[in-house]
Amino acid sequence: ARAEQDAYVEDLSKTLDDVMACGRAISDRVDEQNERAPRLHDKVESLWEATRRTTRAAGRAAFGSGDDEAKMLGHVALRCPTTKRYLRCRGGDVGLSEEVDVLRATCRWELHEKRPHVMGLRSPTSRRWVGLTFSGGVACSSSSFGSWQELDLDLRPSRTGGPVRTPVVVLAANWGGGCYARFNPRDGAMEVDEPASDAMARSRARHFEVVDLDRTYEAPKLADEVLLPKGARTEKVDVTVL
Repeated sequence: ARAEQDAYVEDLSKTLDDVMACGRAISDRVDEQNERAPRLHDKVESLWEATRRTTRAAGRAAFGSGDDEAKMLGHVALRCPTTKRYLRCRGGDVGLSEEVDVLRATCRWELHEKRPHVMGLRSPTSRRWVGLTFSGGVACSSSSFGSWQELDLDLRPSRTGGPVRTPVVVLAANWGGGCYARFNPRDGAMEVDEPASDAMARSRARHFEVVDLDRTYEAPKLADEVLLPKGARTEKVDVTVL
């Protein structure tokens, strides 16, 4: 009986060894897949960016530089989830707001689409467009939506169901090849950074959450007021005391 018990324990030990070996093999395969996933994601993003560039080039060839009319998609705000600051316009300056998580009328933008993957941002307060300047900077100072004011925002729905997140590409920069926007750490001013043709630059670029203001916020009545959620604005009621 003792020998039979020892044989059973030895059998059980071998089975456990086999199970552990299977577990290690599965773990190795999972690690391998985890290593491949980011590379696959980078390749998908690179292919997507190449497709966007090709679509823009085809549209430019078909419509020319200014023959097609832009269509307004709505009012949006661009919120940086890292700093919790919004893209704002103050005069001709465009950059990150000084206040944290305060949404003012100066952070409200008209989003226009000229062609697929060619968009523009216009400030409703100044009626000026964001774009590249002759000195190579970025300003909100143009009265028209020309090729120097063309931007690209990736409005694909989030795979996780969260808010849409996108970098901002200034398409006129880099001799028309486009550059991602960066923001000066000293004053938050918007500048051009790495070329959009660099597949790895997208992940390093600052991303913004796109907030649909028409659906969630009241239209402002003053140039610099804090925006109120829909239904939060209370109307004044005149009360006459008899």
